[in-house]
Amino acid sequence: MSDTQTGLRGIPRKLIEEGLKIEGERFDYEMRMLIEAIGKYSIIEIPIDTIYDSEEKHQTHFKPIVDSFQIYRILLRPFLKFILSSSSASLIDLTVFIFFCNLLKEEYPLYYIAIATVAARAVSIVYNYGVNYKTVFNSKKSMFYSGMKYVILAVIQMSLSAIFVTLLIKITFIKMEITVKILVDIVLFFVSYHIQKTSIF
Repeated sequence: MSDTQTGLRGIPRKLIEEGLKIEGERFDYEMRMLIEAIGKYSIIEIPIDTIYDSEEKHQTHFKPIVDSFQIYRILLRPFLKFILSSSSASLIDLTVFIFFCNLLKEEYPLYYIAIATVAARAVSIVYNYGVNYKTVFNSKKSMFYSGMKYVILAVIQMSLSAIFVTLLIKITFIKMEITVKILVDIVLFFVSYHIQKTSIF
């Protein structure tokens, strides 16, 4: 949008009813209302002329530091929650992986890493999906269908990570798997956030 803070808006009745439940004041409220409208309502901009009776007397009510902080805090909140959600899921993944490695190492020496990896990823996927659905994106979509999409995304992301890490190790001078994996997973992290935000939740 070219102007997120315009004071001239035509708002559908249903959005007004929903708007009564939205928290915030002033410019941060306007931003929250726009975020609430995304995916539910079409937002159409109509150019208008800005005319004041007196240019000298006109003053903006926008406080650059305070209001900008409020707006960016609202815009970044889902992403910061996503970072916390992903970080905690990674810790769970690692913890479960170590647990199963210690549990199965003696009995299944050839397969314990594969079993531990799959078990850890399964637990962390279930946890991460639940947190993202309820807390990060506050989704209203069907848990079943969004859950299926999430699992597909997780499998694709895991596969792409393995493929790109392998390729980069083969074709570049970097031979440290952990370094390459971190770089690849950072890129996939941002891609995953965008897909989850726009297509899953």
